[in-house]
Amino acid sequence: MSDDSSDDSLGGSDDEGAPTSQNLLASFYGIEKTPVKDDDDDAEPAEPLDRTDFEAKTYVEELLRRQPLDRLLERDAALRRETRTLGSDLQALVYENYSKFIAATETIQEMNSNVGAMEAGVACLDATLCDVDALAKQVNGSLADKRSQIDTLVRSRRLLKRLEFLFELPKKLEVAVSEGRHEDAVSMYEAADAVLSSHGHVASLRDIHDDARRIVTSLKGDLQVFDDTLAASGHLAARVRLLTKVGDAEDASKARAAAADCADRYLCGVLDDALRNDDASLSLERRVTMLSDKFCGPRDAIVGQLDGVVELPSGPTAKFVDQVQKMVSNSTDYGD
Repeated sequence: MSDDSSDDSLGGSDDEGAPTSQNLLASFYGIEKTPVKDDDDDAEPAEPLDRTDFEAKTYVEELLRRQPLDRLLERDAALRRETRTLGSDLQALVYENYSKFIAATETIQEMNSNVGAMEAGVACLDATLCDVDALAKQVNGSLADKRSQIDTLVRSRRLLKRLEFLFELPKKLEVAVSEGRHEDAVSMYEAADAVLSSHGHVASLRDIHDDARRIVTSLKGDLQVFDDTLAASGHLAARVRLLTKVGDAEDASKARAAAADCADRYLCGVLDDALRNDDASLSLERRVTMLSDKFCGPRDAIVGQLDGVVELPSGPTAKFVDQVQKMVSNSTDYGD
């Protein structure tokens, strides 16, 4: 067997790409490996030295048995060169990563100190929670006998607040009505009416109920007055809803009819004002446009108020259409 075959049996060619110690170090630290060329292409490769089953004695005996002296000397020189190269590479890696090692050490020390402070804080918190738990148990134990008494007192206080509201109801209703807060007055009466009705056998509560009904009846009479200011201010629908709450079905029906009549009067008045201010010297198109602007805006506002509450009267709209037709028929431009 030739020397070449002996070399192949002891190792592989450098072209096979088997990992070496230098390659492993370089890949671990993220740097590129600087290739080292052997002077002799037939020199024994270093791959057998990196094998997990490598045995130095067997390897040396095999070299001594198969290789001549000159090849052994060359192999020795190659191993020395590789050793120096690995040593210098390792030293360079240590120098390059020294600052990283120091920073990592400082970070670890800081983390240890922080963990120590956190442990002390957690221990203090645990002790505080234990004290709070003990205090809570002590409070619960001391209040256990009085809990039923506290519940009774709370219920009594609620009952007293309700009685206070009932006893002050007539006065509060009068103040709300005098200040024009009709919706507040109706809401207070609705909240108390059922309770007062169910306790009519109690003289004091019966008297309160009678006073409240007297005030609300007077209020109902005031609410049944529908004037044009309600339509102009947008309160027609609210007035109908209030009368529906404080009155019966007949009162609600009358309120809807009164709201419709009020809307009719208001829109007819708006249209009459617009006609009085009509300027016959203007063109027909201009006159119709001005009349539409003055009438349609208030009409749309009334429709928005009464939608779903009262059916809008058709009289003002029919009157508006009739007036527009008269303008067209009387215009001198009509025949052009």
